[in-house]
Amino acid sequence: RAENILANMPTSATGIDTDPSETLQNPFAAQDFLGFIPRTLAVTAEQVRSVADRYLGRDGVCAVLYLQPEQPTELEGRWPPLASVGEAPPAPRPIDDAPVAGRALPSGATAYAGDVTHLALPRVDLLVRPKRGAGLVSLGIYAPGLRGGEGPETAGLTTLLLRGALRGAGGLAASELAFAAETLGGAVGSVAGTDVSGWAMTVPAASAGRAASLLRTIALEPALNEEELQRERLLQADAAARVRDDMFRYPVQRALNQAFGADPYGQHQLGVPETLARMSGDAVRAAARRLRLSRPVAVAVGDLSAGDLLDCLAPLVDWPSSTEASDIFTVAGPPRWIPGCGSERREKAQTALGLAFPAPAAASADRFTLEVMGALLSGLAGRLFEALRERRSLAYTVSALPWLKRRGGAVLAY
Repeated sequence: RAENILANMPTSATGIDTDPSETLQNPFAAQDFLGFIPRTLAVTAEQVRSVADRYLGRDGVCAVLYLQPEQPTELEGRWPPLASVGEAPPAPRPIDDAPVAGRALPSGATAYAGDVTHLALPRVDLLVRPKRGAGLVSLGIYAPGLRGGEGPETAGLTTLLLRGALRGAGGLAASELAFAAETLGGAVGSVAGTDVSGWAMTVPAASAGRAASLLRTIALEPALNEEELQRERLLQADAAARVRDDMFRYPVQRALNQAFGADPYGQHQLGVPETLARMSGDAVRAAARRLRLSRPVAVAVGDLSAGDLLDCLAPLVDWPSSTEASDIFTVAGPPRWIPGCGSERREKAQTALGLAFPAPAAASADRFTLEVMGALLSGLAGRLFEALRERRSLAYTVSALPWLKRRGGAVLAY
């Protein structure tokens, strides 16, 4: 339609010169812009090779070498580097979804639909899934129930433990841990979920076993000294304070807090600045001891066979959990739902409304219908968007989504 309009408009109206040579010189000419997508989709492999040969020349390259102190390199004094005579580029590795030979699965491993394999060991559960072609493996170690004991005065304790462990573990300082992760080709991140918490990283497949060893060190040998915990405590308190300025996340969290009260489901993973200031290092170290007693789940997904992925998780199989301590992580019953209304006045030029309706736990068969309902209500084409913004101009941001967890859930609206 736009092309037809432009074709029927005089040059003076469009401001477009119809001289073909001028169109080629001006990449933002309207006719050229309208043809951008089909012309891009028509590019061939031979054209890509041609422009690579034309522009990506060795003699014209500029580079920066980022090195460790006192670390010499031959490239500093010889740039550009000489091409290796007769050296052919490596052939691209084809992506093949067919099963690839690898280490055999151990006895007791259970395979599920979607190529997921589960191996239940005495102290840990292993979950793996091959995903061929990327050359990478994502690993994680997750413990259930760590946030299960958090209330209004202890909210944020698990997050402080997870982040604090990254500031020193196994005799390594924070910078040494970060360098160890970089050496493996990745970085360690923490996840303080409502039901499970832990650490994860993504690395090249060849480094997966050593990455699992690094995750074990962080999880089981955190230093948690007072100086580093205080630094992390201040950073976390600052992040928690910034949540209050988020006009979406904060009202939704307040709705959850209104609905679940003192239950862990009603607390934010970062906590609040006031209680974080009073949180002791002893409480964090006690949480680390509870983590050691948990029965965690180790996960590996990536470019290896299922047997090789399980083998990569070998450093995590001797987790020091014990059946005697399993009652610490017993799943509590459904959380109490507290219908009601709350408000908070802020110096903002906007106002926000967050709603929470009771919903079943994640294992309920209704979760799929609730997901579809959320898709119908939310988004730029959603029913709520059309009713509240398009027709009535009552709101700018409108959404609805199911929030389903292990013990219970909610349908959130904003």
